[in-house]
Amino acid sequence: MEIAFYKGPGDIITFLIRAITRSRYSHTKIRFFNELVFQASGRRPAGITLRPWTKEHEERWDVIRIPLDVERETEVLNYTMQFVGGKFSWLGLFRFLFPWLPRDTHGWFCTEIIVHILQIKLGLLKDGRLDMTPQELYDKLVDIYQIS
Repeated sequence: MEIAFYKGPGDIITFLIRAITRSRYSHTKIRFFNELVFQASGRRPAGITLRPWTKEHEERWDVIRIPLDVERETEVLNYTMQFVGGKFSWLGLFRFLFPWLPRDTHGWFCTEIIVHILQIKLGLLKDGRLDMTPQELYDKLVDIYQIS
């Protein structure tokens, strides 16, 4: 299983996400062994999806490998299925600007749902909050897996 972090060029939304979150990255997603990608996105198709990985522009992504055997990774994949079709949370992103806003209990933003999955299914980031920026998640995984 891999966590992919988008660093490539983008539009005004990409720029704003990076500026608001003070992150090199504007998006995160999980890529599984079977080349399926799980993500929460505000772009079409908006919401929480599980789709095939498109191999174009792979250089625009930094990837951190989470070492799991196929059985364990399949458990994580199966867990993600309950979220597919759910809503993307723009409110979650706005909370980086306005932290007093309540947490959106009806949707998820990209990093938030990945942190949740890593906490629940792998026991990682237990001390971390759900509303991490893509950069914070990247930095924590680099520390856990001692990547240089």
